Amino acid sequence: MKEYKVKVLVLLKDGLFDPQGKVIEDIIKSKNINVENVRIGKLIVFNIKSNSKEEILETINKQLATLFANPVVEKFEIEIEELNRL
Repeated sequence: MKEYKVKVLVLLKDGLFDPQGKVIEDIIKSKNINVENVRIGKLIVFNIKSNSKEEILETINKQLATLFANPVVEKFEIEIEELNRL
């Protein structure tokens, strides 16, 4: 069994108003920096032991997805990196 680092990035779905993002965007623009569509999200990071990346994805999508994100208003992206332990 291998060890992996998993990163789950959770954001509001496209098209939904992000009030926190709008506040940050306005502050950045007030400094004469041209930005658009600032989004605020959350990052969940953990290590997990598994046989494969595919097994981790299946576990997340079947058992953990609603723990990480509200499927009505949020989406999430998953990044999985194998850890090389000596």
